[in-house]
Amino acid sequence: MSVFDISRYQPEDRMQELVDGNNCDGVIIKIGEWYNKDNGDDIDLDPMFVIHVNEAVRLGVPYGIYIMSRAENAEEAMHEAQWVNDRVAELLNGKEPELGVWFDLERPQVKRNNIYSDIKAAIEAIDNWWNTKHVGIYASYSYFYQYLDMEDMRANNIPIWNAQYSDTNGMHEDGYPNVVAWQFTTNGNYQDENEWYGFQD
Repeated sequence: MSVFDISRYQPEDRMQELVDGNNCDGVIIKIGEWYNKDNGDDIDLDPMFVIHVNEAVRLGVPYGIYIMSRAENAEEAMHEAQWVNDRVAELLNGKEPELGVWFDLERPQVKRNNIYSDIKAAIEAIDNWWNTKHVGIYASYSYFYQYLDMEDMRANNIPIWNAQYSDTNGMHEDGYPNVVAWQFTTNGNYQDENEWYGFQD
């Protein structure tokens, strides 16, 4: 499957363009980010989230969601998990997104050696709330090996979305069956394209 991740940076008609181009089997939609937590603000809903979800439903495009994590400790990671759970209940009528839920680990706050236990607990919380194993981690290839416990992720079947801009998906070559998606190129309009393999249930 060819899957695209989209957010506030893609216009309202972008999904229609992808579908019209016969090049879109699914989308992962940004749900939010905790921009101003140091000022006491809560997590911000991505301003295009509802529009993109409605477009996905209208066009019959499977979708997942991702939160750009800024969690600096276990409490903040769990707050992000609870916030996602509450928004899914509020905005998606409690329906689990078909292409899963993803913690995007790109921001400086999550580039720390103790991130794995915090984010794993948040993932397990959502898994338990929803009785699913479709909550995973998006990060660069190097990030996974520098900050995360890859063997524990494999043993616990935590889904991996690997960002690696090269000709091959190194994590498949490394023998990780829990790799669900591979982000391999940017296809214009700030548009990342992904090869989707599916969850290992």
